[in-house]
Amino acid sequence: MLICGAHVGPTLTQPPRRTKPGSKPPMHLK
Repeated sequence: MLICGAHVGPTLTQPPRRTKPGSKPPMHLK
């Protein structure tokens, strides 16, 4: 969970609130 948030954090440049409870947002961006 920490790796996913850290990897999506700088990539999305958005708050971790949306990436934390949304493990699907990172997949959609990729």
